[in-house]
Amino acid sequence: MEAVDREFMGKLERERDAVAEGVKTLEKEVAERKGRLEELRSGPSAKEAVEKERGVLEGDVKKFHAIIAEISGRIASVEKILEEKEKELEVKVEENNKICEENEELKKRVELQTFNARDAERMKRELQAVERDIVDAEVARNG
Repeated sequence: MEAVDREFMGKLERERDAVAEGVKTLEKEVAERKGRLEELRSGPSAKEAVEKERGVLEGDVKKFHAIIAEISGRIASVEKILEEKEKELEVKVEENNKICEENEELKKRVELQTFNARDAERMKRELQAVERDIVDAEVARNG
């Protein structure tokens, strides 16, 4: 009977050890789950995290719209400046064409006139003076 008691006691001790090991495992799992539960309670919920991210993204969208509006305004002002420059260029081209026409007309008039060498020298000096005046006027106008 003593052998049966020892066998029974050995079996009982093994079961007790197995149960104690199971309890330790379960206690460890309970502690882990409590920690996880505390993390979930203390941290933001999934909905709060998504709402926060949405708020950040909406803020970014507002910033982008502001940047787009600013760039659009700049484009409009640059286009206005470009139009003004194009008008100025047209005026200068017209002035240049008028001056060229006047020069051609003066050259034709000079060619049609009969003149001597002294007159030719005088006209050459006058033409050079007129050309200098034109250059000076263009420099003054462009400068």
